[in-house]
This record gives sequence, structure tokens and C-alpha cells, in this order.
Amino acid sequence: MIHPKSVLLVRQQKARGELPKEDWMKELEAMRTLQNVGGHPSVVRLLEDFEENGAVFIVMEFCNGGEMFDMLGNLGNQQQWNPKVIFRKYMEGVLFLHSMDICHRDLSLENTLYHSDYGPKICDFGGCIPYDVRGIDGGLVMRDNKGRDQHVHRVGKQFYMSPQILNHQQYDGKCTDIWSCGVFLFLLMTSHPPWEYAHLTHDTSGAFRTYIQGGPEAFKQLVHEWNLLHYFEEPCWELLMLLLQPEEQHRCTAIDALDHAWLKEGKDDEDRVMKMVEKGEGGEVKTASSIMWTCTTWESMTCNQQSRLRYLFDMSNRHGSEYPPLMRALDSTALRSGWTNDQLTAALHQMNGTGTKENQQRCSVS
Repeated sequence: MIHPKSVLLVRQQKARGELPKEDWMKELEAMRTLQNVGGHPSVVRLLEDFEENGAVFIVMEFCNGGEMFDMLGNLGNQQQWNPKVIFRKYMEGVLFLHSMDICHRDLSLENTLYHSDYGPKICDFGGCIPYDVRGIDGGLVMRDNKGRDQHVHRVGKQFYMSPQILNHQQYDGKCTDIWSCGVFLFLLMTSHPPWEYAHLTHDTSGAFRTYIQGGPEAFKQLVHEWNLLHYFEEPCWELLMLLLQPEEQHRCTAIDALDHAWLKEGKDDEDRVMKMVEKGEGGEVKTASSIMWTCTTWESMTCNQQSRLRYLFDMSNRHGSEYPPLMRALDSTALRSGWTNDQLTAALHQMNGTGTKENQQRCSVS
């Protein structure tokens, strides 16, 4: 419930052209947008919202596990808490947000709820913004009509802030989310943050300085000295380093993360594995697996498949066909779907012809 005084204050501030520090209107608008396209199981669902006696009520699905930050002690119980499965579902939620051009900017264990029947559900969209391919000016300060700071470049929580935000640099909202996902993964695996701040001078632990000046191997040695390295399989560590690339242009995308070997291992629920059995010359039985999407229309796709195509469509429109992340994603999606690159390109062209994202829901991708 948003208290009537808070409701009135935010509306008055917006009417004066000010930027409220806590904007429940922006959060509600983002949740409505996500729910209008069907939502995603890894994002907390908006059930309804209404106003009564001056207060605004936002009704969301109940998550019986509470905040994931409070559940880190369950890491040892692998039957109920499988970090790989949790992080895969989490990244599927991030891909869904990014495919809808929403940058959360405050991704964290604290802003992720847990449901025992499913797993992680991203929540708290108070800091989200629409994606802008030109980036966000990290030094921007908005002021109210009395000259007071209303919004500064720093968004997110101490452990999760990207180097660009902490250095007052222009930053990409989606890349900022991916950095936070890397810190999320480190915490998920070890119950400890990798550093206090992703900043050479602010971080008194010295861990970030070790990472930047000594490189990934020096940081890996430091994690070993902390007696935390044993929590990471080598493929998991590789993915962590892709998420925590200091320079945005080298940081992976949500699709890159989901296509990484560590997260792909053992996953065949949506990208169905069809078994083909044939007899060899000696009569022995041979089996081969081919991965294919069985859907023929947009409506028949899973939400993860829709997110992937929507994200490909956006990358193609914004960066062109030679954009390296797009080329990687096209190749990996062709492997997942069983479609050729030409079929994928045709599907994206069909999406392009429909215009708005709302219309993209109804396009055929056969």
C-alpha cells in the first residue's frame, strides 16, 4: 500500500516538474507494461492495482520464501537450492526485462523474491528506466525548483554498482544490469560479495584493485586465499568473468550468459531434445539429438523464446546485422531452435513489419 500522503506528494512533485526520489508511479507503470505482454515466471507478477481513500494498493503474487538475500544460508541444501538452476531462471528474467527495453538498475538478492515452487522472481522496479541506446550520463544531477538534488548518477546498492556508475561515467543501462548479475552470482555461490565497491579508491578491501591491476587470475588467487574458490566450477568462473568485465563493450549480454556452457548444461525443457534412433551397419542402435523449437506462431512460443526473438529484433534494428553480439545470438538461437539463420532473419523481418512491440506479440514466426 502507498500511503495517501506519499501518493499526494509524488503527484504534486511531478506536477511541478520535479523528480521524486521514490517514484511508485514509475514502478507501477513498468509492472503494468510487463504484465500486458503476459509477464514472465522469473519476474514478480502484478495481480491488480487500485486506489481507495487516497491510497494506492499494488497487489503482487505471494512469494513464500521472502527475499533471496535472507536465504543464502540454504546454499548447502542442493535439493532445494541449486545455484545453477536459480541463476539460469534469474537470467531468463533479466533477458525478459531487457527484451522489453526495461533496465532495472537495482538488481540484487535483496530485490529478488523466492518462491518454493519455482525459484527467483525479480521485484522492486522503483529504479528502472527505459533503455536508451545512447547511454545515460553518469554525472547527471536533476534539481528541484529550490535547487536541491533530486537524482544523482548513483543507482543500486553498494556491492552491485558498476564501475561506470561509481566513476561518474556515461553508462549503458543494460550493461549495468549485467554487472549486477555478476555480483549476484558471486554472492549466490559464496554468500560473500566480491568487493565493497567496484572502484579503485572507494573499495577499502582492495579486491577490486587486485582484479583491475592484476587481472582475473590475480583475483582468482585472492578468492582462493579467501577459501571461496571451491564454490566455483571452472565454467561457472568463466561466466562470472564475462559478467564482470570492467569495460562495457566487453561485457556479455543476457543472451550470451544463457548460452554459456555452464547454464546450458542439462537444460532441455523448452528447447526440446528430439531423439532420433537409427540402426548402423552392424545392427547397433545409434541415437542423436537435435534441438528444435516446435512453435509455429508467436503465441505458441514460450516466454523465454519470445524474449530471445524480441531481443534479437531490437539488436538488429539498433546495431545492424554485423553487430558481434547479434551475430553470436543468431548462431546460438539457430542451434537452439533448429531453424536456419535465414529462417531467423525472416522471422525478425516479420517482427519489423508489425511496428510496435504490442503488435509483435501477434506476428507469425513460422
